[in-house]
Amino acid sequence: MVTNLTDEVNGNTSSIDALLASPGADGISLREALIAANTTENAKTIKFAAALKGGTIRLQPDIVPPLTSGSLTIDGDIDGDGAPDITLDGLQAKQGLVVRSSGNTIAHLHLINFRDKTITFACTIATCEPRVIQGNRIIGNVIETSGRLAISIEAQGLVGGSPLYHDLAWEDTEIIGNTITAGPNTAHIVLRPGSNGGTRNRISRITISGNHLTGGRLGIHPLSGDETSIERGDPPPIRYSDDNLIEDVTISDNVLTGIKFMGIVLQAANVGNRGNRIVRVLISGNKITATERPIVLTSASGTERLSSDQDRSTSRNIISDVEVRGNLIEPIRYRAGIQVVGGGKGGELRAVPVTENRIERVAILDNEITVRQPGVAAIRILGGVVHGLERVAENIVTDVTISANRISADLDLKATGIEVIGGWIDNGTGTAEQNEVRNIVIRENSMSGVSTAIALLGGRKAGSTGNAIMGYLIEANELGGAPVRIVANDDGAGGNSVR
Repeated sequence: MVTNLTDEVNGNTSSIDALLASPGADGISLREALIAANTTENAKTIKFAAALKGGTIRLQPDIVPPLTSGSLTIDGDIDGDGAPDITLDGLQAKQGLVVRSSGNTIAHLHLINFRDKTITFACTIATCEPRVIQGNRIIGNVIETSGRLAISIEAQGLVGGSPLYHDLAWEDTEIIGNTITAGPNTAHIVLRPGSNGGTRNRISRITISGNHLTGGRLGIHPLSGDETSIERGDPPPIRYSDDNLIEDVTISDNVLTGIKFMGIVLQAANVGNRGNRIVRVLISGNKITATERPIVLTSASGTERLSSDQDRSTSRNIISDVEVRGNLIEPIRYRAGIQVVGGGKGGELRAVPVTENRIERVAILDNEITVRQPGVAAIRILGGVVHGLERVAENIVTDVTISANRISADLDLKATGIEVIGGWIDNGTGTAEQNEVRNIVIRENSMSGVSTAIALLGGRKAGSTGNAIMGYLIEANELGGAPVRIVANDDGAGGNSVR
């Protein structure tokens, strides 16, 4: 039982029993409780005295003791109403709460002002033991932050030439019922097994459900291959984030609103990384409003933080077996409600090729998409897309079913219902070559108010060549009188095909 709101250590923290017997004159602080809890492997719980309800613990400018022993529950609900009664203020702290063990629960805390990361599952020692952590839960917390990340699972590494971790695994994690209010550059919930140049790491069986996310730059972001070593400041040679895996993820019944950039984005790889995968993901029942890109699947995308980085292509990354079902979506600006991209955006500062990436077996079913801004496509499928100087080539999206979605717009917005493009120069002077979209089924969707119901375009804009849409079925859709447009070459493109 925590009995004071200080962050002092003046009791005997060598064990739980020792602290209970000798808590110091001011009682037990949260810091003392964490240190003592880390001395035992048995199940234990940290609660807060009734007199502390509504109180704030201002953390010292020091590292908060990480959760290293496992089987620890921290519960800030004093009165049993399911809401936080204790606030942790991290304005002066060097880090937030760090989980580095199994079977922990962080519940019903009000966490404010953490400047970088609020809750992190990450390594805190050079040996990074244990290699597998399981069964952690983040439940019912309220987070207010303008830091970089609110909740993250990542191969964090240590600062300044520390090991770049490999062969780590995080399993059976639940992130449920949290409320996060974020600053303009914050990511809410991020899964990054390959962060900081990590390789062969895995995140498995993750449930992200019932969270309410407001503001920020990114909402929920599983990213398997992320950041080279040079991006975190390490000297050459560059080490890449290769062969990482995210699998068996459920993202359901979350509410996301006012997120600046992307709501839910699955991204297999960042610039220069290879062999990363995201497999078996369910995205269902989410409500995403006032967000530029509500749902995005991209096998190989980029970063804007390159320095004198790499010329290595971003290649052979895969997203597979994804179901996007029953979501309520209202995109803003000129992007798409649901967008699937085989490969694109290699990086604005260097012409990094994006080649041979793949997305396969995607079902987009029973979503409701309301377009409220001009130029938006409700659903867009892209084999390859260029956003800079890079060459985007030989990327594939295959076996996509788009069925029973309800799409509506104001006719004056000139929106498109469903758009499929083999290769596209969206921006920049790069080239989109030999990208493909294969085996597309568009069935039983209903549309109202769109200016174009369905568009199949082999290539769009000059610089797109040799791209193709190969094999499509369009049947039993209610188009609301809008046309279907099937064109091999659009807006200056040449040498593309639809067949």
